[in-house]
Amino acid sequence: MENNTTSDQEQKVIPITSLADFKRKLKVGQKIACILHSYRYPAQQGDPLPEPTTHARPIREISIVQSNCFAIKTVQTDKTVDSYCYYPKASECKIENNRLTIYDKDLRQGKGGCMMPGYPEYDSLPEIPIMTYWLVE
Repeated sequence: MENNTTSDQEQKVIPITSLADFKRKLKVGQKIACILHSYRYPAQQGDPLPEPTTHARPIREISIVQSNCFAIKTVQTDKTVDSYCYYPKASECKIENNRLTIYDKDLRQGKGGCMMPGYPEYDSLPEIPIMTYWLVE
């Protein structure tokens, strides 16, 4: 069974300096850890935004590496499947402490209008973390 902890004290984190470096270091069989950042909408219009929650995922193994994505082995109740993860654009992520964090617009704060890139209503929205990855030995 794979290690289900994501504590840095129990892991040897592989240094990464950029998105390109992260992609270069992804190899089939490489271990990867991640945290999913979850956001809920307010219960009613006008309520304050609920606090985000984070979910540490088990350390898993890279099963496929392609030019536009990679896949992680995911154990389901009766089988193992590949969960595909597409690479973000460099402008959609940040590297801090050897971790790659992917960001997206916080659509919960939209005031209406067109919620697409290039429109002021969308472009002015704050960014929030969606997923954080780091490579471990």
